[in-house]
Amino acid sequence: MKIAIVLSLLFAALPARAQEERKFGDPGVVVPSGSLAVGTVSGTTTIDLQPTLQFFTTPNVALGISLLYIHLSNDNGSTSVYGLAPSLGYNLRLGDALSIFPQASLSYENTATTGREDRGILGLGLFVPVLIHPVRHFFIGFGPDFQISGPTGDLFSDRALIVRTVIGGWL
Repeated sequence: MKIAIVLSLLFAALPARAQEERKFGDPGVVVPSGSLAVGTVSGTTTIDLQPTLQFFTTPNVALGISLLYIHLSNDNGSTSVYGLAPSLGYNLRLGDALSIFPQASLSYENTATTGREDRGILGLGLFVPVLIHPVRHFFIGFGPDFQISGPTGDLFSDRALIVRTVIGGWL
């Protein structure tokens, strides 16, 4: 009887242990993350918030969705940008504590500026962060973020290169 109880407990613990052994990039891993930027340039205050949820579908390949919110304000008024950006990423594992996680995205954003009509913006992005995994299920990272966007009437007229940081975990 005691042996049956011990074996039952052992078998019940096996799937949980196997799940603990998963690594960032393994199929089935869910990755909530986000970035926040706050700053002032030439009298314009900017707040940029991008929460993201990604899911590894196959080894090292992730599909994701980001919510976009950017608010710009200065003495002339303010602009708020809301949007969605589906993404496709690939994890290049360089070791247990380091990886490069390039992510391509296609975004649709709605821009609302004080005193002007709202407008839609389409964009393409490529974010290439270096991720540091200091402990299991947590990472921090930074890297270049290339953005090409523009209003639907003048696609891809704006270009930007910024350094973005990211913080997140994985389940």
